Amino acid sequence: MNAHEISPEKIAKAREWFVLHGIPLSEWADQHKVNRSILYAVLSGKSRCVRGESHRIAVLLGLKPKVLTDQSSGLESPVSPEAVVSISTPSTTEEAGHADFQSESAAAAQHLHV
Repeated sequence: MNAHEISPEKIAKAREWFVLHGIPLSEWADQHKVNRSILYAVLSGKSRCVRGESHRIAVLLGLKPKVLTDQSSGLESPVSPEAVVSISTPSTTEEAGHADFQSESAAAAQHLHV
């Protein structure tokens, strides 16, 4: 598996998170202003998520790390783990999990527009 590829296990875990928390993919896509079809392609493993909106979706879902470019040197540096959405730790209640995911997603989305 290449470094840029996302494992099927990670994709399955992301799909499972939506099911466990009862969040429709369409609602999440609208909330994060992403194309639904591309979200479906990412979560079905049909997209490589190398660039563009599929990459952005993978970062928002925590499937790929967010990388910022240092403008002065042109080098890439990874963002702290807090900036990436964590979908692997479900909360004890459905509402709390939904709220946690929304706030983490909003924080991650905010970092994308730096």
